[in-house]
Amino acid sequence: GAVRDLSDTLDYDGVARIVRGLAAGEHIELVETFAERVALACLEDLRVLAVRVKVDKPGAIAGAQAAGCAVSYAR
Repeated sequence: GAVRDLSDTLDYDGVARIVRGLAAGEHIELVETFAERVALACLEDLRVLAVRVKVDKPGAIAGAQAAGCAVSYAR
């Protein structure tokens, strides 16, 4: 449904903090693992009822633009 109040959402800055924190931590080899960790970290905020995370890794596969994945979770 539609968002009634922006205070009920996790803003871009909040998501960016999550992503930067994970990227600065231990090395994560797989884009799938990184996407899953971002999604689960977002869901730790009780305002987040559903999340879809798409991650691309440019140059990961010779001859392809990028390797990537998308994950979706909902409460």
